[in-house]
Amino acid sequence: MYILEENILPVPEKIKSIRKYLGLKQEELTDGQISRSLISYIENGKVKLTKTVAETIAKCIKEVLINKDIHLDIDADYLMSDEIKQANIAIEKYLTKLNKAVKENDEELIKEIIKKEKIWSKWDVPEKQAVIYELIGDYYYNNMKFRDGYMYYIKAHECNIKIDNNYKSAEVVTKIARCSLLLKDYEDSIKLNKHALAILEKSNIESENLYKRCLFNIAIAYKDLRNHEKVLEYLYKIENSGYQLSDSQSIDIFILKGNSYYGNGDYNEAEIYYKKAIELAEKKKDRERLSLVYMNISALYNKIGKVEKTINFGKKALENMKGINVKGREEKMLMIARGYKSLEEYDLAEKYLLRALKETDYTSDLNVKIEIYLELLTLYQSTNEHYLIMRLIEEVEELYKDNDISKYKREARKLERFLIISIYHLIDKDIEKSKELLKLLIKKGDDYEN
Repeated sequence: MYILEENILPVPEKIKSIRKYLGLKQEELTDGQISRSLISYIENGKVKLTKTVAETIAKCIKEVLINKDIHLDIDADYLMSDEIKQANIAIEKYLTKLNKAVKENDEELIKEIIKKEKIWSKWDVPEKQAVIYELIGDYYYNNMKFRDGYMYYIKAHECNIKIDNNYKSAEVVTKIARCSLLLKDYEDSIKLNKHALAILEKSNIESENLYKRCLFNIAIAYKDLRNHEKVLEYLYKIENSGYQLSDSQSIDIFILKGNSYYGNGDYNEAEIYYKKAIELAEKKKDRERLSLVYMNISALYNKIGKVEKTINFGKKALENMKGINVKGREEKMLMIARGYKSLEEYDLAEKYLLRALKETDYTSDLNVKIEIYLELLTLYQSTNEHYLIMRLIEEVEELYKDNDISKYKREARKLERFLIISIYHLIDKDIEKSKELLKLLIKKGDDYEN
């Protein structure tokens, strides 16, 4: 690291700052090899620093650093560097540190670099700034801090515009769009992906990966907007683009097509595409995608009343989830339990519901947790196990106390349903408890209105 590397200054001020940092007088800077008056003229900007003089000053400063046991570097080129060159040197060091920090997910080092943003953001070196901002955006995205990622990707995009790097502009815009998608701003995500496509088209840039990425992410955004026709439209655009699709991309398209046909109520077409995804995922031994499509086809069979297939594919999904980090175990267990419940296999249904309930302790998915409580409540009604119903009611009352349910409309309605079923169940068994739950229901209803 160069001496006073982060102090980006004009050459005269830089030399003066280094001299004062080392506690030297002007005549001491070169040990008499260069006159004090010349050093004074250089420091005051009256005489331009030459290569020969810079080499002499650098050599003498290096000796002082060694004598003072200061482990910093110095050379003539560094002393003669203007502010832009100094900024490039400093930013290059930040970039090296940042690459290492992002690779190792070193939060403290990332924070240290971001704190120094004022130093490297004020200099007109957009090429390097674009890389730094994008890397910080990647760090935040990978750590699920999508708003922060969005902000830094915007800064990277602004720098890419300055340097007229249209490919990087388009690429970073897709990253901004990805953050919007995960922040559930689906309309914004669609607009941004379309903007990235427009940049590529206007600049006559042919990028297979970016083109497919934009179209697929637009399709995902439309899926979340429940516009299934638009999803299919953009998926067909990818397939008809003439670009080669990887097996993973084909599986993702099949799954998304299946989901769209399912959403449209075309269950036969949904089944066809889920089966295509399963065939390819099994061939590739892609366990993560297999788990997902097994879950989806299980939900499809549950929807159309094919109970045994619901259970079979649900179990396959759970088996594939073992040892890999995949979300949705609790939902799959819930699906299997519903299948067993419809077959009146109540012991097996209870087993999977309790496993699912335990899983929600790790996922903190309040919506699924309440659904499980509802299924357990109606199951215990069917098996006439009053004491287990009372235990469930106690747990749900604790859930009310520990969570501000009024913030979650969907969850609140499901809890209302749980309370109503419980009130009716208790009318001829424990009238006082029934009244207590009715008061709780009325109170919570008032909270929702407020």
